[in-house]
This record gives sequence, C-alpha cells and structure tokens, in this order.
Amino acid sequence: MIGRWSIAEVPSRSGRRAVWSVWFGRKPTREVFEPSDARGESTDVHSARLAAFAAFSRARGVTRWAEIDPIYAIADDRQARGVEPIYPGDKRRTAREIAPREIEEDVLDELGLTPPITLERARAAYKARALECHPDRGGTHEQMLALNHAFAVVRAVLEPNAMASRPRRSSPR
Repeated sequence: MIGRWSIAEVPSRSGRRAVWSVWFGRKPTREVFEPSDARGESTDVHSARLAAFAAFSRARGVTRWAEIDPIYAIADDRQARGVEPIYPGDKRRTAREIAPREIEEDVLDELGLTPPITLERARAAYKARALECHPDRGGTHEQMLALNHAFAVVRAVLEPNAMASRPRRSSPR
C-alpha cells in the first residue's frame, strides 16, 4: 500500500507553523476531498516530516510513500478547524439556506422569493424588485420602503452579524 503525505507551512498568531497530513492507500483530490488518516502540526517543516514518517511507521501495510501537493495539508488543516472553503482562494461553499417557516410569508411575497432561500437569491430578487418599486422607475416611496424592510428581515436571518459589523455614519445626511 502507498502512503501519501503532505506538509505545508501556514501562518499562525505566533509566527509560522507546519501542518502535516497522511493518507494511507488513497490519494485526495480537489473534487472529492477526504480527511486524512493522520494529521498534526509542528513548529517547523523538519519536525513535521519526522512526525509524518512516524505515522507511516505505525501504519500496517504501508510499503511505499509519496509526497503530494502541500495544498492538501492546508485543506486538511482548514477542514479540521471548520474553516470554509477548505482550499485557500476558493469561493465560499453554498450559503446558508433558510426554511420558509423562519420568515413570514408576506416578506417572501414582497421579494418574490420561493424556497430554497439563500442570500444570493435574496439579493438578486431585491435588485429585480427594486427596478420595479423604486420611485424613479415608476414605483412609490411606500413600495420601496416595504421592499427594503423585507430584504433587511431576510438578511438579518441569513447574516445575523452583518448589521452589527457595519460602520455607522458619523453625521446624518
């Protein structure tokens, strides 16, 4: 059986650290990523390599080993810590969806949304409805206020911390 190992240096709060991951008998791919059979971290690459080889020596049936791309060690470390996306540079995976019962029907009707409801779909629906409801486009002020309120409700459910992190204006307009 072939064992595959991957080592990468990653930044940390205290400088840099080396993460290592080992797969026995299978090779991870970007399309179908499987967690490693053994993983760990060290202060430098040399001690990470020693720890990876120690994991191989404990495994039964590994007769050969091969080094693979460091991106897999980073991905395994990120997955173990629960960071999305697991590959650095990739876009976030599917956004949180909300169940229809979490938001009142009149809010969904105002936006013209049907399940599944994601932030991306809510934004697209808001923009489409804003073209119809905006006073400069033939709508009324009240329609636009109702649309803004509906979008704010959906956004508050999908991104609970978004409004708290927005900077406040220092002076009113």
